[in-house]
Amino acid sequence: MTRATPLMEQERSPHVLALLLALVAATSGTERGLIVPGLKLSDIVLVVLIGAIFVRWLGRWRIIDGLGLAVLGYAGVYALMTLINFAQRPELPVSELLPELLSGPQFLLLYLVAFAIGQKTDRLTVWLKPTMIIASLMGLLAVVQVLDVGPTREILSVLTGAERLLDPLEWQVYRGTGLFPSWHALGMYLAIHAVIAIVLIGRETLEPRTRRWLFVAAIMCSIGILTTTTGTPMVIVAVAILLYLLSPRNAVLVVLAGVVLTVGATATPIWENISQRIAVQFDGDSLIPSSFMYRVRIWERDFIPLIEQSPWTGHGPVLAEAGLFEYMESMYITVLVYGGIPLLLALAVLVVAAWARMRAVASTAVAPMLSGASRAMKFLMVMLAGFMVIHPYLADAGGAPMVFTALGVVSGFAYSQRATTTEAIAR
Repeated sequence: MTRATPLMEQERSPHVLALLLALVAATSGTERGLIVPGLKLSDIVLVVLIGAIFVRWLGRWRIIDGLGLAVLGYAGVYALMTLINFAQRPELPVSELLPELLSGPQFLLLYLVAFAIGQKTDRLTVWLKPTMIIASLMGLLAVVQVLDVGPTREILSVLTGAERLLDPLEWQVYRGTGLFPSWHALGMYLAIHAVIAIVLIGRETLEPRTRRWLFVAAIMCSIGILTTTTGTPMVIVAVAILLYLLSPRNAVLVVLAGVVLTVGATATPIWENISQRIAVQFDGDSLIPSSFMYRVRIWERDFIPLIEQSPWTGHGPVLAEAGLFEYMESMYITVLVYGGIPLLLALAVLVVAAWARMRAVASTAVAPMLSGASRAMKFLMVMLAGFMVIHPYLADAGGAPMVFTALGVVSGFAYSQRATTTEAIAR
């Protein structure tokens, strides 16, 4: 009987598993309990994936790599600080202990699953195509939501558990959220897809067909981002275009994309919503957005005092009866509140490890599209490190699971390609 080699295993690429993996991030914003009590749709899909991987491959893959150890470290510190805070604060309900303990490890599980699927994939498009299609549909859904077509908003409100989606008057403008409870979640989810597509188009030699569907995905994701009227994903995509796409070779694509986005925005309420949002953000002489100054006031009033009380262990979960603002509005404030300085250091190690791993993959990649995908993720880690000041993007639905998924797939695929090359040389 012939022993299965990495090359033989890759010949049976896990298309169905890759599709399910793409669905995890896309459904991470759904309400808990829609099908199984206490679980989101993404949780159910992840459990199915874990079972399928063990049944199909029976451990015939590398479990973890260096980046995975950094994710493990972050999840471990999060769990440890959670236990410490629950032990120190008897007012915290015991029923909340398990959900809090799983908040960090869920991303570790997602990374390990993506890392396994990446290893068993013979080409990156096995995962990339379904996730780009789903993201494109999500962008289209956001447009339909903003246009208020049929019962779209009612259905999305039920699926996400966000009743505020039904009342656009509660906001200055109506903002697209797709299958997520917030515009930040949708915006970052789409931005990650758009950046990967942009970098691949700008820096890889692609087949015409692949180039076309990546271009369509980038356009659909960008239109979806415009519906959110959220500055962060817009800036990230704009910087990616400037760094990776602007060249004489891509001039026609850039102009065509600009025309499509302009027509799409002006032919719908999107452009008017963006204009109103800008007017609200810069109402006055200040060049600093009003939303940022609002965040600063919330941090100074509610959360910095909590951090100062317990800088080394954090405060842990904030109870509703504490009367503090509902959202911490910053990844760094969030980790300091939940786990103090140790959790902040673990996050820093994770971000640096992710950047370093993607840099290493980009510099040694030989497989098609691997260099471009790793460059895109390296760029995104830099952008996230800056923009996590104003939003907990690595703890939020949409963006966080998409980051860990993409990192896992790219790292796993790179490992399998290196193993296959080594095996071929040995022969």
